[in-house]
Amino acid sequence: MIGARPYRVLLRAARAVLAWERLWPLLWPVVGVVALFVSLALLDVFAWIPAWLHLAVLLLAGAAFAGTAARALRRFRPAGEAEARRRLEADSGLAHRPLSALEDHLASGAGDESTRALWQAHLLRAAASVRHLRLRPPAPGMAARDPHGFRAGVLLLLVVAVVAGWGDASARLQRALVPKFQPAPGHPVAAEVWITPPAYTAKPPVYLSLARRAADGADGTAVPQAVEVPAGSTLLAQVTGLAQAPVLVTEGAPVPFESLAADGDGAAGGYRLETELTGGDRLSIRDGAGEGAAEVAGWPLTVRPDAVPEVVFIGPPKDDGQGRLRLEYQARDDYGVVKLESHAERADGPPPPGVPADFALDLPLRDPGAPEARGVTLRDLTAHPWAGLPVRLWLSATDAKGQEGRSEAAELILPERTFNHPVAREIVAARKRLAVRGSDDLERVLEDLDAIVARPDRYAEDTVVFLGLRVARYRLYHEFREHGDAQIPSVMSLLWDLALRLENGEVALAEQDLRRAEEALAKALQENAPSDEIERLMNELRDAMDKYFRALAEQMQRQDMPEGMMDPNAQVMTSDDLKQMLDRAQELARTGSREAAKQLLEELRKRLESLRAGRPTQLPRKALNEMRKMMDAMRDLIQRQQKLMDQTFRRSQQGGPGQRDPRSGQQGQMGEQGQQGEGQAGEGSQGAMSQEELRRRLGEMMLRMDEMFGGIPKSMGQADRNMRDATQSLRGDRPGEAAGHQGEALENLRGAMEGMAEQMARSMGQGMPMGMGQPQGQRDMRGRDPFGRTSGGHFGNAEDGSVKVPDAADLRRAGEILRELRRRAGQHQRPRPERDYIDRLLRRF
Repeated sequence: MIGARPYRVLLRAARAVLAWERLWPLLWPVVGVVALFVSLALLDVFAWIPAWLHLAVLLLAGAAFAGTAARALRRFRPAGEAEARRRLEADSGLAHRPLSALEDHLASGAGDESTRALWQAHLLRAAASVRHLRLRPPAPGMAARDPHGFRAGVLLLLVVAVVAGWGDASARLQRALVPKFQPAPGHPVAAEVWITPPAYTAKPPVYLSLARRAADGADGTAVPQAVEVPAGSTLLAQVTGLAQAPVLVTEGAPVPFESLAADGDGAAGGYRLETELTGGDRLSIRDGAGEGAAEVAGWPLTVRPDAVPEVVFIGPPKDDGQGRLRLEYQARDDYGVVKLESHAERADGPPPPGVPADFALDLPLRDPGAPEARGVTLRDLTAHPWAGLPVRLWLSATDAKGQEGRSEAAELILPERTFNHPVAREIVAARKRLAVRGSDDLERVLEDLDAIVARPDRYAEDTVVFLGLRVARYRLYHEFREHGDAQIPSVMSLLWDLALRLENGEVALAEQDLRRAEEALAKALQENAPSDEIERLMNELRDAMDKYFRALAEQMQRQDMPEGMMDPNAQVMTSDDLKQMLDRAQELARTGSREAAKQLLEELRKRLESLRAGRPTQLPRKALNEMRKMMDAMRDLIQRQQKLMDQTFRRSQQGGPGQRDPRSGQQGQMGEQGQQGEGQAGEGSQGAMSQEELRRRLGEMMLRMDEMFGGIPKSMGQADRNMRDATQSLRGDRPGEAAGHQGEALENLRGAMEGMAEQMARSMGQGMPMGMGQPQGQRDMRGRDPFGRTSGGHFGNAEDGSVKVPDAADLRRAGEILRELRRRAGQHQRPRPERDYIDRLLRRF
């Protein structure tokens, strides 16, 4: 039998189910009357009907509510316990009313033993049948009472009314409960306001509305919501239901609305106003410009002004050690930074006439328009006339509104290039004299140029240099009298090109053109230039790369670099690899993936910068020959050490059990060790002499390395100690032990050769990829560029890219989509909106 406690819970639930089934059919008319009235109120129907009809509806609704509620209270009858038991028995499918039987008592025969036994059996049978009681959900039977489903229509009307009037629910319910008997126009007063922030703020438009009758007082006004918009937002307002033109008051003088009606009667057609918000603490629409004009609609207003951008140096500007200016910066703005520049002026006073008074550099922005920008850029300004002179440097950041913020100025010496060619140094000195003194020191500059021209043997009688110097002198002497200081900038540019030619030949000029092409393409991508312009600049960059690689190859051939200076197993990037990167970036730009193209071009610029940093300098022929001799001597030393180690190893194998233990040095117990020992003693002495000779040659090589490079590789000293230990072991007739020391010496000699190659490479050019035979798979390439060097600096924006560069499959898919769009654009049977949309997609391609 079910327990007493669960049974009582089920019994109370059954009474509740019976009560709901009786109450809901009586209560539904009451709920229907209330839902219908609330729906009409939220739909603001009462604002459009006369006051007498409004009052009549209120009385009718009140009477209907009271009548249905009284009827429900009068007819409702709670369910009793016996009815609840019967509901449980019916829902559980029990026959013969077992729950009632369990509540019964024996009326007579309690003293008869057989009667009591029979009664107990009856109770047990009843208890067994009620073990699984259940209660069905309420079933008020509304379908039978409302066969046409009017209740669903009322519910649907209520949902629509809540959605339509939720924003102004309080005011609409108040108007529905309180009819207004004052004379009123046929249309209610409605005020709608659209506030559109400037596009560069990326803020969404704001919509405000307030609908009420013109006769409403302050108590009928909806609760206003606070409005916060950027300064410069465009406000568009429309007001209907007023007899005269309203005015807008935010700050200063009121701004009148204009009539929308053709005849100027705004009372029939409404009023409209469009203006710009610049300030104020309240947005107020009034029914006139007079002192006693009432407010039709109003909202608290906050106009947030556009702050001036902020920009700072993260670290002081400095030389990066390779003649480039390193700038690390950070800028922020409330809505976005669209332009970053670096400005400079002379710190030692204004420059002379004809020399630029200042200059500006565009700094890369990874995401133009972002609220914050941070980056590092390296700029080669060695060609600028101010190189080597004190300058005052500051940063400027510009937002979309055109406001400019400046950083604090920093003073430094602008990095300048060091020239090794004596004539190039003299040309650069004359050029610098022009930059510092201008035409005031013209006679001295002319004398210097005449002295250089008079000695063509000093610059190998280079015809280009000779003619260039003559042209520069002619411009300074003759054209200066006609055009004045205007010729000075062109002369300084010509002198710089001549100095570069003397220093590095055609490579320096080709490198200069390559830098210009890189900067022009980066600027075009940043400014979202047309596709034709991007294509043209890509081709110019490709031509500049070809010219640079040809000049670099010619220089390397003339250099006649010693063998062994390059690691054959090193991971080297060729010119074809760089051209493939450029081709892929061009394809990305064609398919519209400009962010990915920027990312790939940034990587290309870093690779080119690594190539420039790794380019060997021109050394005298004598120094190159000395390096070659040292490398040959090291190879010969390694071969001799290898041969000597092989001989020692064979001796240790031939000695057999009679040789000395290489670890303990004790004699073996074989009877033949005496004869073998005498023969091996002579061989051991000869081996010791050969090992000592190799050690002496290594010492001489260490002295030459120290004299040439100011230091020796660490592995050379270790090889010297290994050779000394091997010599001692051979003298002690321990060939097995000596072979171990010789093997260590051989490994250290190979490491020393690699160290020699690295030091030679550094003397020829910083960062040149070097290495000695280590398999590429064993190299730790993490954090290194394709030339095997750690990335010590950045070119352009140093922030890590998060843009995914599409692979070949993505590019093919993009090409297919582009071709399909072009095919559909030519199908004139397609709907006009679809073709317009396709044209907009194709416009950027």
